[in-house]
Amino acid sequence: MNDIQQCELITLQAIFPETFQQLSDTQFTFIFPSQYYKCDFKFTITYSAGYPMQQLAQFDIEAPQLHDTLAQTVFNKLTSLQQQLMNPDEAYIFQLIQSIDDDQFRVEIIFQDQKIEQIEDDEDAVLVKINHGELPGKPVTDENYHKWFADFTKKKGIKLLEEEDWSKIDYNTEMGATFTGYEYFKRKNDEK
Repeated sequence: MNDIQQCELITLQAIFPETFQQLSDTQFTFIFPSQYYKCDFKFTITYSAGYPMQQLAQFDIEAPQLHDTLAQTVFNKLTSLQQQLMNPDEAYIFQLIQSIDDDQFRVEIIFQDQKIEQIEDDEDAVLVKINHGELPGKPVTDENYHKWFADFTKKKGIKLLEEEDWSKIDYNTEMGATFTGYEYFKRKNDEK
C-alpha cells in the first residue's frame, strides 16, 4: 500500500466513521447516504497495486432500495467516470462517490430514465388503437343534423324566423317589454 492509498484510507475512515470497515490491507467497505436518491449506497472497494494511476481492482455497489436498472446505470456511470479521474498524484475515491449527488451526473440519469419511460409509453400506444369509425351512435352527416335540428325545434316549441321576417317582429308581443339596445334604438327611430 502506497502513501496516497494510506492517506485516502484515513480520510475515508474520518468521513464515514460509523459505516467504514477495513476488510484487509487493500480492501474496505463503507456506506454513502445519497441525498438525491434518498437511499444508502454500500461500496466495497479493493485497491489495485498502481492506484491512483490504475483503476481500482474491485469496485462494487449495493443499493437495495433502487431499481436494478437504475442501480446498474449508476454503476456504469461511476465506472466510466473513474477513467476520467485517474491521476498519478491524487486519490479520487471520495470525488467519485460524491459525484452520485452531483447535478451533471443526476441529469444524465434522469434523462436516461425518461427515455426508457418514453419507449415504454410508445409501446403501449401501439397496443391501444382506437377505431374512430366504430364509435357508438350514428355518424354525423348533414342530413342527420338537419333531421335532428328539426325534431329538436319542434319538440321544444321553438319558433324560427327567416331573415326577411325579422323586420316584421312585433316587439311588444314577441319580445315582451325588454328590448336589446339595437331593438330599442330601431323602435325610437321608427316612432320619429
